[in-house]
Amino acid sequence: MIRYLSAYGLLGALFLGMGAGLLHAQASPRPTVPRYVLPGDFVRVAFSMERELGGDFAVDDAGEVLLPLLGVVSVTDVPTDSLRGQIRRAFALEVKNQAVQVQFLHRVSVLGSVAQPGLYHADGTMTIQDVLALAGGVRDDGKRDLVEIQRRGNEQRSQVSPTALVLEVVRSGDQLSVPQRSWLSRHSAAVFGGVVSAIAIVASRAAYR
Repeated sequence: MIRYLSAYGLLGALFLGMGAGLLHAQASPRPTVPRYVLPGDFVRVAFSMERELGGDFAVDDAGEVLLPLLGVVSVTDVPTDSLRGQIRRAFALEVKNQAVQVQFLHRVSVLGSVAQPGLYHADGTMTIQDVLALAGGVRDDGKRDLVEIQRRGNEQRSQVSPTALVLEVVRSGDQLSVPQRSWLSRHSAAVFGGVVSAIAIVASRAAYR
């Protein structure tokens, strides 16, 4: 009897441990992927008082940007969360008693069956769906449930879920491509109408025999 109780006790402890591990895994947040500024992006700066100093400043091929009052700043080797704070602290030494806003605009290309394919600059809050909207949205001949993503490091995904379209924020250098629907799916109404007409013709001829 004691052996059975010991066995049950061990099993109970094992299941409790597994349950605690699962709860911990569910409660643990997904690690945040650091985001970086890349050549071709913009640094947007806005001053609360001296607004004429603000603007969108391009990051050159060397990963540097020329900012007002600060001069040339290297911006590609620091995650954006840290970089924003560094730039704001540097401006605080140059301007007094005014707020300075720093935002990064990431270059994203949109290709395929969208109204206006091309290069777009998206801020750090814009999702895949937001960028597709910038490109005029998916055309009628495009696959609305299929977006191919080519990301830095050759990461490629397809069949992006509607949830991902709404929630996933784009990164600098992302290439979004909306494939075209097949010829049959684009002309299904005409094909169906032709088949119905053919059946009707055959049936009418058979009726006169």
